[in-house]
Amino acid sequence: MTPSSLLAFGELYRRGGLTDKGQRLLSKEWIAQSWTPRTQSRFHEGEYGYGWFIQTFAGVQGYYGWGYGGQMIYVLPDLALTIAITSEETLPSGRTGYRDSLHQMVSRDIVPVVSAAQ
Repeated sequence: MTPSSLLAFGELYRRGGLTDKGQRLLSKEWIAQSWTPRTQSRFHEGEYGYGWFIQTFAGVQGYYGWGYGGQMIYVLPDLALTIAITSEETLPSGRTGYRDSLHQMVSRDIVPVVSAAQ
């Protein structure tokens, strides 16, 4: 996926299933179900819903989609924030610690700036 398509997908979820023009593509119920913890991830100790990992970032509840390498979508509804990151697609981000570095960047560098601006 391109960065813009990742962002559009994350924004669709953040807006409760509505496109930027207000057309409903997903039900609010499906999003709530997707973001409800169902199991613990087999890739790390985090919770996992339907297609989304569930975690707090700097004290803010968030959800993220994780693709191979550093392809990430972070959705933080309380901050009205969606972040799309594409990066090294040829390396497994879980084993190298890269995923954790991206999480730290969101928690340390992005969430505090957005929180302060609100």
